[in-house]
Amino acid sequence: MDTVAAQQSMKVANLYIKETRGIDLTDKRQARAARTTLALASEQLVKAYRADPDATIEIDGSTFDVPFLRASVLIQEAQTWFHFDINKSISLADQATKANPSDAIAFQMLGFFHMEAHNPKQAQAALTKAAQLAPDDADILKDLDRAQHMGGLSVAAYKAADTGIRAFNIFITIWKVVMFPFYIVARIFLWFAGRK
Repeated sequence: MDTVAAQQSMKVANLYIKETRGIDLTDKRQARAARTTLALASEQLVKAYRADPDATIEIDGSTFDVPFLRASVLIQEAQTWFHFDINKSISLADQATKANPSDAIAFQMLGFFHMEAHNPKQAQAALTKAAQLAPDDADILKDLDRAQHMGGLSVAAYKAADTGIRAFNIFITIWKVVMFPFYIVARIFLWFAGRK
């Protein structure tokens, strides 16, 4: 075991994680760049685990281990997907809860992503676990309360609207594909008609 090497890798990973905080998560380019940086953090955590799986480092007065940092990487990556693929965010947050089952923040984020996807039962389950891990955290308790008050009607309306939007987008795409040849013929006809 090489605890010093593990701690060095963990410190580098932590710096990569910090580098991705505060970016504009709605900007695809910045989100993609953050995911690249988080991949580097993951590589450092693999090195740390191989060197000493039980190593810890101190960050801002608190002691953290490899599972905590791994969950932090996964949660940060989940946030980079939030505006582009909510299901990817849910999957990554779920992985974070498995990487560090004692991380209340990971469960809170999983619950939040489920709320945003209008999955009230899954949101309540994740947030209940988060509240068990951090019973004095008011933000978690607030999120749990919100998940418990997600009405079936609002969820059904969201899912129906989402399905309607997808159907409309499919219709528009098909319409454009079918009408394009007619558009070209009409433009050619008008061009010839305008030359006389």
